[in-house]
Amino acid sequence: GVLAVIDQTEILADQLTDGPIICLDAIKDPGNLGTIIRTADWFGFKNILLSEDTVDVYNPKTVRSTMGSIFHVQIAKTGNLLNTLEKLKKDYEYKIYSLDLEGDSHKKMKQEAKAIYIFGSESQGLRSDLEKIVDKSYSIAGNGQAESLNVAISAAIIMAQLK
Repeated sequence: GVLAVIDQTEILADQLTDGPIICLDAIKDPGNLGTIIRTADWFGFKNILLSEDTVDVYNPKTVRSTMGSIFHVQIAKTGNLLNTLEKLKKDYEYKIYSLDLEGDSHKKMKQEAKAIYIFGSESQGLRSDLEKIVDKSYSIAGNGQAESLNVAISAAIIMAQLK
């Protein structure tokens, strides 16, 4: 039987220029994508930008993981993330912030209306061509021995800090 019928309206990146943007680069796990969408909705982030190689937002596991939040946020998927981010910086005066192990403490982050908070893939992190256009990097300090955090957890920590 049919579980749900979803309108797959295409939103262009230019339509995300009202408020901060959560940007996801090469997220491969549909559960992670759905969790990030749900978390963004929880913390009031309404704009999500996906790279061309991020998993399909309408993947059944992604849709299930959003727990309905897919209907409360605007999601745009770009054909070329680097070009889109450069356009948002140039034409709309957005700043781009990322996470890496060498950045300043995430506790110094403040939400800005013209900010893009970018999260890299689970296995590779942020692509090097995207790192070149980042305005500032932050890091989430840890005390344990794990090498890294899951991307959905990292995104949740940052969104909680910004709200």
